[in-house]
Amino acid sequence: MRIVLADGVPLFREGLATVLSNRGHQVAVTANCYELIATGKRTRAELVLTDANLPQGAHAAGARASGVRAAIELRRRDPDLNVVVLSCEPDVEAARALLASGASHTAYLLTRRIAGAQTLVDAVHRVAAGATLVDSGVTERLSREADAGPAGPETGVIDPVALLPRRRSEVLALMAQGHSNSRIARELSVSEAAVAGHIAQIYAQLGLARTIDTNRRVHAVLRFLHHRDHREGAAAGPRG
Repeated sequence: MRIVLADGVPLFREGLATVLSNRGHQVAVTANCYELIATGKRTRAELVLTDANLPQGAHAAGARASGVRAAIELRRRDPDLNVVVLSCEPDVEAARALLASGASHTAYLLTRRIAGAQTLVDAVHRVAAGATLVDSGVTERLSREADAGPAGPETGVIDPVALLPRRRSEVLALMAQGHSNSRIARELSVSEAAVAGHIAQIYAQLGLARTIDTNRRVHAVLRFLHHRDHREGAAAGPRG
């Protein structure tokens, strides 16, 4: 896979480049947003792996540094572009903008939660396969925002994802893996019309109105990811 890797720290980017190259990927290394965009266009990158707070570069003076914005610009030119963003701290606005550019084939991960090089390599491969990977803290914030009214989210309410019937849960899980409606239909051996019907019911059951700020598919996937993270955290039990 053709990967453009962007990070302002030489040791970090060279280390990641070596890890990915050893797995058979073609890796172009860049140090700022200007280089990332130029190299992404020139190499027709299939995946961008970038630091969220990437330096701008001399040719973009005066603009706020953002690897997220650079990745979004490349994705506007190539909607099929896979994007993995690494961030030191959660930035909900940046994550929302990234997901709005394409919910599938996308990851927004916190570096402190990445256990090692193989974890990152696995994330790259999952994103290339169509998955949506978002840090659990960010999914919680985004899913709460979709639920919140003027007084904020209600407490003590059962997660609506947990109340979805089995077939709708299966459809939502496949949506979170980045599958199109036609692929979901093939996976479940049903018609595309049936999948569209299930998705409409998922939106209704999750309370996702057409007027929400980002498209409903993104929010539905975020709800699923938050539900899964919460369930897996409960199953793991208390730490310490």
